[in-house]
Amino acid sequence: MSTVTSAWWLLVTMLLMVLLLVLLWYSAVLVVPAVLVVRAVLVAVRPGWSSGTTRPDG
Repeated sequence: MSTVTSAWWLLVTMLLMVLLLVLLWYSAVLVVPAVLVVRAVLVAVRPGWSSGTTRPDG
């Protein structure tokens, strides 16, 4: 019984570590496009927000 329990906890720990690594990888992959999208939206809402001197197009 104790062997099964320890093996179960080892499996759960490994799965949690893999899940954490996957979440870190996806967050690292998704943060850059998310930041670019947020900047694009902010620039679209407030033209010239990023540089301060850029005039709105049109």
